[in-house]
Amino acid sequence: KIQKKNEMAKHRIIGLTLETRPDFINKKTIDAMREMGTTRIEIGVQHLDPKIMEMTKRGHGLKETVEATKLLRQHGFKVDFHLMPQLPGSTPTKDLKMLRQIFSDPRLRPDMIKIYPCTVVKNSELYAWVANGTFKPYSDKHLLRILKEFKSDVPYYLRISRLIRDIPSHHIMAGNMMTNLRQLIQSEMKTEGNTCHCLRCREVGHQTQIDWEKEKITKFVNQYESSGGTEYFISFENETRDAVLAFCRFRIDSAGIYPAFIRELHVYGQSLEIAKRKLGASQHTGMGKEMLKTEMDLCRENKIPHLAVISGVGVRDYYRKLGAKLDGTYMVFNIK
Repeated sequence: KIQKKNEMAKHRIIGLTLETRPDFINKKTIDAMREMGTTRIEIGVQHLDPKIMEMTKRGHGLKETVEATKLLRQHGFKVDFHLMPQLPGSTPTKDLKMLRQIFSDPRLRPDMIKIYPCTVVKNSELYAWVANGTFKPYSDKHLLRILKEFKSDVPYYLRISRLIRDIPSHHIMAGNMMTNLRQLIQSEMKTEGNTCHCLRCREVGHQTQIDWEKEKITKFVNQYESSGGTEYFISFENETRDAVLAFCRFRIDSAGIYPAFIRELHVYGQSLEIAKRKLGASQHTGMGKEMLKTEMDLCRENKIPHLAVISGVGVRDYYRKLGAKLDGTYMVFNIK
């Protein structure tokens, strides 16, 4: 009843994110999360090395992360991993390998990540380890180096949402104390002539140096395999791919609860005026509809009769006006 009201309310909930552990993801919890209108799940993966996970008593490993990622994708969710370098037993080499494995392993490849370097606070078991010399995190210098290497090599579809957890520095007894870590990384990468391809770094609002009168806006379609399905990252960007104006995450998976899913469709606010000037599109149309058309064409090519959207409650009416109907907790298009 409240969700129905929010579909047409003045202020609408366009998405809902929940955070949990990989080993808490199952069919029952997914059904409950969908009933609440959840569209994105953040899971505390932490690391992939079994010895490090055992040492830190995490209680799950790669197997649970792989299973959770697959199940979430089969239900259309956006997937965000929380990752933690500098854990006990780790080294810069192990952490860089872990970060790269997240995207080389087709069982993983999340849409977003948050990197939270391990920080030790008082009254924790790790603090006792630091105090007795059992654990000493490797240096900030090494952390900066591996994060710069990683950010120089990430796929275009990834968003690095965060690079530290906001803990006041006076509470941190060991580990990363650089509260401006992202700023330092970006500054050093610029000086070294390197760039990051993640979505957050390429959002159009951050690209104030671009002369849009001289830019050509191009549609890109990147295809990759993940969790047994095929993902399409569809985006509108400038030709050199420095700035993203709009993007969509589209999935085809015969094992999914629907064979085709729009897992995310986003047009950046500032890009609406650019779209109006460059593409002749009116607000909230143009690029969004063009991406939807591309997805419907892919459905036709693959003889898929239905296209589902894991829509936030407040966005249902947008898809309804485009011809979709509510089926359970998903908006669904019939492909003709």
